[in-house]
Amino acid sequence: MNTIIIDANQYPEAAAYAKLHNISFKQLVEGLLTKFQAPTTTDKAAGLQLPPHLEKLGGCLAGVEDSEDERLNYLMEKYK
Repeated sequence: MNTIIIDANQYPEAAAYAKLHNISFKQLVEGLLTKFQAPTTTDKAAGLQLPPHLEKLGGCLAGVEDSEDERLNYLMEKYK
């Protein structure tokens, strides 16, 4: 087991956040630390997942096969 030192002003807010989300403080810290780990070969698919706000867009360009597709060109121009 390792020990980390947390600023006394940060701890109460982090502990309240953990309680609000029904997780332990340990789970909160471990969850945050895993975000900084490089994906392993077994986690390859997990490392390639889109963030939830982008996941909703999945399928909007389904069937696009080349750069001449009108939908693709429209979106490329729109978000330059």
